This record gives sequence, structure tokens and C-alpha cells, in this order.
Amino acid sequence: MTFAEFIAWALWPIAGLFAALLTTTRDPTLRRHLKTAAIGTSCVYFVLGFYWQSSIVGVMDYYLVGAMLCLAVSGYALLGLLNEKTPALYKLRLVVFLVLGVIGVWWSTSTLYSDYAEPRLVIEGQVDSVREMRSEYFVYIGHEAVKATKPVFERLKSKPYVRVEVGRGSNYIFNIEYLNR
Repeated sequence: MTFAEFIAWALWPIAGLFAALLTTTRDPTLRRHLKTAAIGTSCVYFVLGFYWQSSIVGVMDYYLVGAMLCLAVSGYALLGLLNEKTPALYKLRLVVFLVLGVIGVWWSTSTLYSDYAEPRLVIEGQVDSVREMRSEYFVYIGHEAVKATKPVFERLKSKPYVRVEVGRGSNYIFNIEYLNR
């Protein structure tokens, strides 16, 4: 397990731990220190989020965090719309935020659903080319373009003959099997 995979796996247990500690702690001084630690940890994860393509777990965390943020934006907009004291022009902005939040939640969750609930696409063939474009890694296998995490991208640079399983939603390689041809 690489450090990037460990960080990606540890995101949700750490978030759950901070949530449980913050909801059960009654001492104001300890609560203030826990909030500071939670904000510091969030900042560390935000910086490490720039390396989300280092593991497939990081890619899935990207979609999960995106869904949660879009859900929070939608909830904020909905609460503002339900408030009777909100000015009309501000309500128009809130409607835009609500629509964008719902679209973001739909996009993130449908990607995750397609990756984990639907059968994966299996592609077999010679790796034709590998390209890095805009910090995304593309691999062409048997004339099919798929996305790869950075470690997978590095392993496929030698252009072996492979069979890969690709998620239908994100189009990322989940599993590689090297074949002799």
C-alpha cells in the first residue's frame, strides 16, 4: 500500500472520528482544540487532494467528497429558499445554487453507482499509447481510451499486452492482468 492509498483509505475513518468526538464532547476548551485539529486535518487533506489520482481509492474519495459538497450546497440553498425573509434577487441565486448542487450530486453518485454496481468493462489488447493531458493519465488499449491512476500509468508505459477491468462511470482502470502474447 502506498502512502497515497493510506491517506485515501484513512479519510473517512478520521472524518467519522472527528464527527463523533465533536458531537459528544461537552468541555468547551477540549471542543475548541478538537475543532482546531479537525480544521488542520481538513487542510492537510485539501492539499493532499491535489494528488487524488495517485490511487483508485483517491479517485473514489474525489467523487464522494464532491457529492457531499454538492449536497451541502443544495441544502444551504433549500434552507435559504424556505426562509420567508430572503430577498427575491437572492432567491434567484439560491435557485441556481440548488440546481447546480443537484446536478453535482447526480453526477458524482451516478459515477460511483456505475463503477461499483454495474459490471465492469473488460478490455484486452496491446497498450497502444500512454498520454498525460491536463494532469490526467490516458491509456489506449486496443483502440479504447481509458483513464489510469499515476502508478498504473507508469506501469503501462512499457506497452504490455493486458486485460483490464474499467469502471463504467469514471472510466478508470480498476484491475490489470498481464497476458503473454
